Amino acid sequence: SGVSFRSWDEALVAELLYVRPSIRPIDIAVRAQIAMKRHGLDAGEDDSATAVEGIVLSVMRGDAGSAVISLQSYGGSSGAALPATMASLLCDLLTSAGRIQPSMLTYDLQTNLQLSASASILSSFASQSQHSVGVRLSTRLLLPH
Repeated sequence: SGVSFRSWDEALVAELLYVRPSIRPIDIAVRAQIAMKRHGLDAGEDDSATAVEGIVLSVMRGDAGSAVISLQSYGGSSGAALPATMASLLCDLLTSAGRIQPSMLTYDLQTNLQLSASASILSSFASQSQHSVGVRLSTRLLLPH
């Protein structure tokens, strides 16, 4: 075809929409890896792919927990409120969707991430002398659980 794409993800989306609209979900990771190779990234075989491409492929292959682990390692455990909250909310979403099964874990991941996010929120607002705002936000994060 005469169309050129600037990135592997752009090429993948075009392929999925226009060439293979009825692709089986389990085959999308294979197509993504092929698109990455065409754009000079070889996820899984060398270091030319970034960590993000590796995470994307892991999630596409069914390892949703790798997204939470990555978020946690790339800032969620830093004490900063936003990445800690994002990791917690992503874990909640993936657990609700059945992609993470708490019964398969040796510890309560959801509770640990929620408490970490709550502590980060409290700390962030306390440093700005906004204790009451931090308490309200932290409580809202924990209320559904």
